[in-house]
This record gives sequence, C-alpha cells and structure tokens, in this order.
Amino acid sequence: MTKSCIISLLVWGIVRTSCAQADREAVYAKKISELEIEVSAGVLKVREHYSSDKIFYRNFDKHTRESVYYSDFDPIIRLEAQTLTPEGSGFKKTKVSTIETKDIVQPGIFYGGYKRRDFAFPVPSAGAIGRLEYSKSIKDVHLLTPFYFDDEIDVKHSQFSVTFPKNVNIRYKVFGDPETRVKFDSQNDKDKTKYSWTLTDVPAYRSERSAPSPFLQRSPHCHNGGFL
Repeated sequence: MTKSCIISLLVWGIVRTSCAQADREAVYAKKISELEIEVSAGVLKVREHYSSDKIFYRNFDKHTRESVYYSDFDPIIRLEAQTLTPEGSGFKKTKVSTIETKDIVQPGIFYGGYKRRDFAFPVPSAGAIGRLEYSKSIKDVHLLTPFYFDDEIDVKHSQFSVTFPKNVNIRYKVFGDPETRVKFDSQNDKDKTKYSWTLTDVPAYRSERSAPSPFLQRSPHCHNGGFL
C-alpha cells in the first residue's frame, strides 16, 4: 500500500549582508539534517540524522556550548561530538567526554519526557572545528521540528533532505522564496528517492525588536507536516 507524506517547505527570504570573516566569532561550514523514511509491516518509521561543522575564531566560551533537545517521542539513539584541531596537514581529534542531561519544563509543552543534552567542545582554538553528529528515532511524525537554514552565526552550506522508498509519496510546497535561493534536487535509484533543499552562504540570523516568534516568522526553514 502506498503511503503519503506531506512536507511543507516554508522559506522566508530575507536579504541580509554577511560580515567579513575577520569579524566573525564562528561560522558553520555545514549544517545538514536528513530524514530517513522506511516502511515496515505497513508502518512508517522515521529517523533524523543531523550533522554540523562549526569553525571557531574567537569568543570560544560562547560558541563551544551546545544543546541537543529530545523527548520520549524523538529519543536520541546516537550522539557524537568532537573538536578537530589543525595539526600539520590534518586534524587532531578530541572527543567530548562530559554530556549532561537535563529535564525541561516549559509552558505549552503537552508531551512528557522533554529533555536536553548539554556539552561544550573541548580544547577550542582559532580555526578548530566543532563537529556534532546525532540521530533520533521519530516515534510521532506530527512532532517533527522545522529545519532552519540559518542560525545565530553565518552558515556556508545548509541542507535538509528526505529519503523515502518508492511506495511512499511525498508532497511539498515552497513559500516565500521569490528569488529561488533554496535549490531543490531529486535523486532516484532502484528502490528509493531522495529530495533535498540546499541554501548556501546564509547570513547570520538577526532578531527584530518586538517581532513575534522571530525564527518561525522570518527565518528560512523547512516545516514538516504530518503523514497521511
């Protein structure tokens, strides 16, 4: 039986000027989120794979701190973080050794087990890279969170993708991208199809005073709807 999936891609195109590298405290070399959809015994199974490389220049205390949010409905099944420090023609790898888990209580959060994992990339230095990789099992697809192409710092390469089997249909729609900055690509092989949306050289997000829900209203992002 063919399943259908709705994914709404909401892109709010705001033109901003990127600062010169000399003025940057940090920059994302890449920020990638991949959804992997499978069908087992007629049930859709979804996993999210996230990876990012953040290059540090200065103000290390601020930019080396990271948090990964999750709940009982999207538990983390794998998390790895490390610092890559330039050394000769390569990099020296130093893994994160301490990760703290904290419970989160927020107004409007109606589901239980909402938590976050906090850590800091070790031994930071100018030109070092903080690499974060994690995977989640999405138990309730209605709670898929949007993917934001931009961030608090510049992003060189930002990508969201969905890989799904041939017996799954995906519908999507692009909003608010009059300059067609977000590039769509479709790849097919024997059993699977992959849709991807890519945005490059994304300036850092700047908040607007008194703006309601600034990220949701003004930031380029993919908002994921439910499965039918």
